[in-house]
Amino acid sequence: MVSRSYLHPPSFACHRCFADKQLVEWIKQQDTKGNCSWCSARNVYVVPLNSLGKWFEPVVELYHPSDSPQGDGLADLLQGDWKIFSNRIMDKGLARDLVGAIMEAGVDPKDLMASGIDYGGLFHSSNPYHSTLEEIWEERADNSSGFDPDESEGSKLEYEDEGFPRLDEVQFAVEDRGTIYLDDSALYRARIYTVRGRSERHGIEDMGAPPRDETPAQRANRAGEPVLYMASDTNTALAEVRAWKGSPASVAKMRVTEGLRILDLRKPYLVDSHFFHESLGWRLEAHGLLNRFAEELSRPVMPHEADALYGPTQHLCDVINAEGFDGVAYPSAMGPGYNVVLFNLHAGTPEEITHHRVEGVSFTSRALGPYVAPHEDFP
Repeated sequence: MVSRSYLHPPSFACHRCFADKQLVEWIKQQDTKGNCSWCSARNVYVVPLNSLGKWFEPVVELYHPSDSPQGDGLADLLQGDWKIFSNRIMDKGLARDLVGAIMEAGVDPKDLMASGIDYGGLFHSSNPYHSTLEEIWEERADNSSGFDPDESEGSKLEYEDEGFPRLDEVQFAVEDRGTIYLDDSALYRARIYTVRGRSERHGIEDMGAPPRDETPAQRANRAGEPVLYMASDTNTALAEVRAWKGSPASVAKMRVTEGLRILDLRKPYLVDSHFFHESLGWRLEAHGLLNRFAEELSRPVMPHEADALYGPTQHLCDVINAEGFDGVAYPSAMGPGYNVVLFNLHAGTPEEITHHRVEGVSFTSRALGPYVAPHEDFP
């Protein structure tokens, strides 16, 4: 294709005006060259501002005009959240004018006046009239803190209907995260010796899931409903069972059934570019909810906590299981690796066992300021 050359500075921006890699690549693909009056670059790839508007509009819709003197400039919010603009534009102080020009390019002045939006005014990033999926989850979790799964025979069904976001509502986010298929990956399961003075070692037959009558309620299961908790490495497995300095423990290497469908929540999903996504706001909310799921599952179980407090994450695992997943992978708040919980007890089988004495436990800490709450919401 032969490149065309234009010199119409007020209506064109170039690829050097922006730092977003996908947007820069899209501008180059338009294969039109000219000089840019915004960043003063010459013989660069340029596009009309009105062609940028359709990509910027879904992003700008994430922010809301401020009704008070408090707020931030739209360009500052975009740059702080997404690093959209290049240093050339930021150093010249042109980001505010550029984003305003992009949003107003090709828009009928009457429509612009009717919208009442001043793109050069103050904005904020939260909408007081809209609850995100994560906020809905928080509200449902708070309201269900007194839920007792043993209260009645039909309580589990009623609990599932309490209004928690369903996994199918964030299905495309699940697809973005992808799934991991455990094949030859080694996973580990640890047991500490809880009876002082015991001389008999754990056998490999002791390293599977506990029997129903010995299964306590935890983040991913209710009392009497065993699942298989495993870790990515020996140290994480020992940390998850709260091994202490000097404690004896056994660790089993687990053989995992091939082809399992595991929802991968090990790392927070970060949108690499906010451009060229359908339903950007909903996508960000959905990933925020999945990130929250991972944080909730990772949070250590406290011995004094009531079983009812585990209800929200137990419900989450019910939903994940019902959607056809065999388990969930999530970060460990105790050890260096990650955890995997499998719903099918027969999907993981102990095949090797080693015995250990913990020689040391390492901790790092930071001082809390005078106004910091002792307990954080998340690990």
